[in-house]
Amino acid sequence: MRPPGITGQPLLGVAFGEERHGPGELAAGAAHAAAEHGTRTGGRAVLYPGSDAVTGVLTVGRLLEVTAVDRVAVLGSPEGASSEAELVTRDHVRPEWREGRLVLAAMPAAGGTLVPFEVPDPTPCCAGH
Repeated sequence: MRPPGITGQPLLGVAFGEERHGPGELAAGAAHAAAEHGTRTGGRAVLYPGSDAVTGVLTVGRLLEVTAVDRVAVLGSPEGASSEAELVTRDHVRPEWREGRLVLAAMPAAGGTLVPFEVPDPTPCCAGH
């Protein structure tokens, strides 16, 4: 679907149960994403129990205590984060569904802290040229 005044092919696909809207491959992709989210095998969680409490800096233990996040996976580490590790949230914490569990991917940051892998303001591809 396109914003008012823009013509041409729809930009996205939508799936509601068995209904599909938009170009075939986009609608199929939307249906696949919805199915993964529904079975909790894939997809990001933007709103989840406790998500409103995840701001500023908090320990991994506190994150696990007050939210539906089950685990914090640290990139490059075979083990999860310790409960004492500090997480600098940047007010943007989007865990993903992995095998029925909400897992936050995090990476090491300055001062021994962790930050969520997904940044709140990504640079668009080829920005500035």
